Amino acid sequence: MGSRILLVEPEANEREKFRHIIAGTKHELLKDVGCGTEAMGALDEVYPDMVVMSIDTPRSKSDVERAGLKVILKILAKTSPPKVVMSYARGTEMLVVKAIQYGAAGAFERNDSRREVLEVLRKAEDHKPGIPPTRRKRVRFGVDLLAWYKKPGDSFFTRMRPTKIDDISGGGVRIHTVEQIPSETQVKIKLALPTSKKLIRAVAAVRWCKAEPEKNRWSMGLEFTKIADADRDRLEIYIQRLLASR
Repeated sequence: MGSRILLVEPEANEREKFRHIIAGTKHELLKDVGCGTEAMGALDEVYPDMVVMSIDTPRSKSDVERAGLKVILKILAKTSPPKVVMSYARGTEMLVVKAIQYGAAGAFERNDSRREVLEVLRKAEDHKPGIPPTRRKRVRFGVDLLAWYKKPGDSFFTRMRPTKIDDISGGGVRIHTVEQIPSETQVKIKLALPTSKKLIRAVAAVRWCKAEPEKNRWSMGLEFTKIADADRDRLEIYIQRLLASR
């Protein structure tokens, strides 16, 4: 399956890179423009199935104010709107989260591989335009992620203990340990996400702890109680990608 695409990208090198990404696929690039004003005009000219747009899209050629989110709202307000996929650079993750909440079908980072970008486009084709995804905190995902934790009372020289995360949501994770940790204990945790080179660092409260004697371990649910905005943004991006892959 392929889409008829309108590309909205202010940077010439990024437009050229996208052409190479979809070359040899069933996707067809109908037109590329560089600002929001041109994008709205092109919609009624080429009638695309999908709009791939940079989150940094300016309002117009003479007004360089970042207007990607406003353009998304205008596109999705149209009758039978096309799917919208965002491209973004690191540091703009929070804007991408808002775009997904507004109804964008997906997003890819500019440094993503050709395979990753094409996968985002493929999944976006099945997205229902204009319908925001389910709220994150009500959806949990089975995963296999590496993490590390540290308990209160551990000395400064105690290394963080490795663990595995097999369940994640926007509000917390489930981990497995060889020791029991009492409920309401605040633990420090670091986790590695496949969508980010930086580790997510947070403080989380143990909300429940259950013995699994057949596996000689304890299973426990952690709720994030303290997390930096940048780390939360990276977590949001990961959760949104999991939502899009459903």
